[in-house]
Amino acid sequence: MLRNLLGVVSSVYIIASPALAAPIAVEFNRLVDSDDGFSILGTPAINNNGDVLFTSGNAVTVIENGFRRTIVEGEPGLDAFDFASFNNNGDVIIRAFSSIGTINSLLLASNGSVQTLITDRQDFSAFGAPAINDAGEIAFVADNGRTGNPFVEQVVVRGINGAFEVVESPGNPFAVVVGPTRITNDGDIIYFGRFANNNVALVIEDRNGRQTIIAETGVDIPGFGEFQTFLQNYAVNGNGDIVFAALGSGATPDSLFLYRDGVLTRVEQERGFIRAVSGPSINNLGDISFLTLNSDGTTSLRFLDSEGQLGTVLTTGETLDDLVIRFISTSANALNDDRNLVFRIEFEDGSSALYSASITSIPLPAGAFIFVAGLFFLKSSSKRLK
Repeated sequence: MLRNLLGVVSSVYIIASPALAAPIAVEFNRLVDSDDGFSILGTPAINNNGDVLFTSGNAVTVIENGFRRTIVEGEPGLDAFDFASFNNNGDVIIRAFSSIGTINSLLLASNGSVQTLITDRQDFSAFGAPAINDAGEIAFVADNGRTGNPFVEQVVVRGINGAFEVVESPGNPFAVVVGPTRITNDGDIIYFGRFANNNVALVIEDRNGRQTIIAETGVDIPGFGEFQTFLQNYAVNGNGDIVFAALGSGATPDSLFLYRDGVLTRVEQERGFIRAVSGPSINNLGDISFLTLNSDGTTSLRFLDSEGQLGTVLTTGETLDDLVIRFISTSANALNDDRNLVFRIEFEDGSSALYSASITSIPLPAGAFIFVAGLFFLKSSSKRLK
């Protein structure tokens, strides 16, 4: 093994699952581990510059060009950080709170400085996980404070340059709006809305207030059945493509769906080894990474390229750096355009680490994977609400 500034670079592996998934060539790089003085390691994110961002309880850290830089550390009254997101310019939006109270704030780190954008002593409180686009616009769900009940009075908020506006509130047309939110580079905001009949919709709203339902529970999808449940850790890329997992009616396993240019596509999977899917991320090339719960009870981190070729990166129970993998987690911003994939691992010995996987080649075995099972246009299958 070769040690560098980031940690340990493992050899290039050719990895394949026991059945059906194609092998892929991967170079693993251990970025940070629990022996480096981090008591808590959050799930990492990566941008197209190759910078890696993570939280560690009382600090937010970025790895740039192989060097770690602390963006912000806790201080009395605001001493914990549980979520951070960043854009391709290196701007970081952070949710911070007091570990002994209920006050929380949103911080913006940009050009070497950190400022408090808003606290829950102001117009909004109980902030959801925020998102930021390359223009510096942010989006989040928050309690507007009128009732103190986030399930009744949550609103979707857009912010830019310290100014905030409510873009969606209960009753217009949803009974409840919930996060997490995402925001595209065009300023479109994605969130979940629940109707009075309890149907839940994944919604995209442009900056003019026009809403489009991408998918809705209780609505029949040909070849899939009704959407029953959405997994809320969906992902969006810089082109506005959205990937999410949903559970169908009956005995249908979870499936991945891709929304692109007004078209919703089911990402059909070989069902011999996948029981459920979660944790997707999508880059601007259309490559997708995601986690699967397998029929043998293990969890796999998988990579699906834009041509529909599927490979397995890692599976629990395997060894990495001579340690047995117990748990794998990824974020919605885990995959960049260079096909670098970042993730968090917990090992059986109780230690944890953050890794990157550089995916260097994808073989193309005939018939290994079918990407598109069916197309249906939103003109006929979904609603425009505004």
